[in-house]
Amino acid sequence: MSIVRAKHRYRAHPSRLLVTALIGVVVASGAAASGWILFPKPTTASTHANPPDTASTSPLPTPPPEAVARPDCRVVPCVALTFDDGPDRVTTSRLLDLLEARRTPATFFVLGHRIAGNEDLLSRMVHLGMEVENHTWDHPKLTHLAPDAVVDQIRRTNEEIVRATGRHPEHLRPPGGNWSPGVTPTDGLTLTTWDVDPRDWFHRNRAAVVQNTLSAVQPGSIVLLHDIHPSTIDAVPEILDGLEARGLAPVTLRELSTSGTLPHE
Repeated sequence: MSIVRAKHRYRAHPSRLLVTALIGVVVASGAAASGWILFPKPTTASTHANPPDTASTSPLPTPPPEAVARPDCRVVPCVALTFDDGPDRVTTSRLLDLLEARRTPATFFVLGHRIAGNEDLLSRMVHLGMEVENHTWDHPKLTHLAPDAVVDQIRRTNEEIVRATGRHPEHLRPPGGNWSPGVTPTDGLTLTTWDVDPRDWFHRNRAAVVQNTLSAVQPGSIVLLHDIHPSTIDAVPEILDGLEARGLAPVTLRELSTSGTLPHE
């Protein structure tokens, strides 16, 4: 399943809503009753064209408190869309444009060696309410590496993420899902895999990616996608439409895990 050693199906907690006081967040009574919380609406300029002039960028300022509804996963069935192997100058930029237009959060598992020159993309992810997590430095099979080499992969990537965003990742996704329980070090990160794999890296076909995703997704699912393939980006609008038709709300991985809807041993 999705979180390290988790083997049980996802189960939603009994329907109840806890409205948490958040700085700069306004919770409307009608939204709260339906299981949705209003979060600040991010505003940002598109970074679709050219890379930044320098390799050093700082996180964008905090977005203004203009409300955007985000679900409370203790009430609303949620899923986490996750994107691996980026950032890519063209395809990741295009995906961010799409997600921003649809006001849809996602989680990005980035490769450390791809961050230099794309720092603005990571800053934009954070500015839009996305999460940036660790997918190692250059996508090795971790079970083929010595523990010290695994830690080096993790720490170098963490340093690049912090340099670009000012935020430390919480999750580690092992490339290919290859890891050994009790052997592969995580350096304090939560090892996170997935339960829905549409094999977008193999099919490279929009219709196949849409079909394989929507036929397998369920409340609490973590969907594995890759933001480096144009066909995957082409599939995202139909995936979002399909999730909406099924009453499933996309959230970030941390929102899903803190809602209490992930399995526990």
